[in-house]
Amino acid sequence: GFVHDVCHEHEAVSLCMHRALQLDPGRADAWLFLAETSYRAGDFETTFLAFDRVQTLQPEGQAAEQARTDQSLLARNLRCVLAPRNVWSLEVAKCFLQEEIARVHPTAKPRVFDQVFNSELLDLLRRSVDDLCTWRTKSPRKLCTFWLPRNVRPKTAAEVAGRLLLQLLGEDPEDYEGIEWWCRNQCARMGAHFHYDTAISGCVSEGTAVALHLQRPSWSSVLYLGDIGGPTMVLDQVAADGCDVPSVPPRAYLCTSAANRWLAFPGDLKHGAVSFGLKEPQPNQPRNVILYNYWKRGLRPALPSCGEPTFEDYLPVSSTSPASRHLLAPQTVEDLLQSGL
Repeated sequence: GFVHDVCHEHEAVSLCMHRALQLDPGRADAWLFLAETSYRAGDFETTFLAFDRVQTLQPEGQAAEQARTDQSLLARNLRCVLAPRNVWSLEVAKCFLQEEIARVHPTAKPRVFDQVFNSELLDLLRRSVDDLCTWRTKSPRKLCTFWLPRNVRPKTAAEVAGRLLLQLLGEDPEDYEGIEWWCRNQCARMGAHFHYDTAISGCVSEGTAVALHLQRPSWSSVLYLGDIGGPTMVLDQVAADGCDVPSVPPRAYLCTSAANRWLAFPGDLKHGAVSFGLKEPQPNQPRNVILYNYWKRGLRPALPSCGEPTFEDYLPVSSTSPASRHLLAPQTVEDLLQSGL
């Protein structure tokens, strides 16, 4: 099962873990692997059961901590479901009357671009997204996000796409320190809890660490690789002194999933993804997206959470990685940078 896991053979991993647990139900590590494969398949009942078993078998330690963290995040994401109900209340009405309802960003609003890439680049993105996403979660480096510095040549289709997308905003790439990016591959009936983008390990400015919660990207964005899944919602709301301002957002922007669509919005706005739940036409099919955060010159997210990926191996576990097959030749990169849009 471990060998199949390193090879990104997810269904084979699931079969091995079921067999291992038939032989020894007390293996906490097997339950943790089973939770991961069940999550990918959209079998959340088994996922929660597996997380519970891990914590029962090993109440303390790294496995239990991972199970608790992932279980809590999954529960939050599953609550982000579109529901047909009236949300107008006296409390909401009072907030609208008492608070300033001008736009948080009078001149910068979310922007949507359709059919952004040619078929060659879009195909490369679709074929690589799952392996790149898997590499991030399994790499011993335990990166939460990837970093592409301004002066480094892209190595993957996802990095080429990130560079090209900035042109659509009419921005000068030299004004940005780099691109923070990561992939998400989750079943369509799951959403993403509402949050503010920030650097998990803090930021570095001119080589000096700066306060964690005060810095946010200039632009956040979502690149949709398919039509499956619910919309992304961006609220006209920012964080200030630990509070949401305004307490009730006067506006929300909704962007539906569509292949080859890109949503970009100011990086300090609160946002999340809402699902159609079990009403989703294909609830267990994957919703593939790539997320890009653009950081202004002189500021970048810090290690260990955000770093430059190699995709070449799983050292010290394995000298190879399936993600390495998506590393592009220099000439291919150059051609895509010239003609990918």
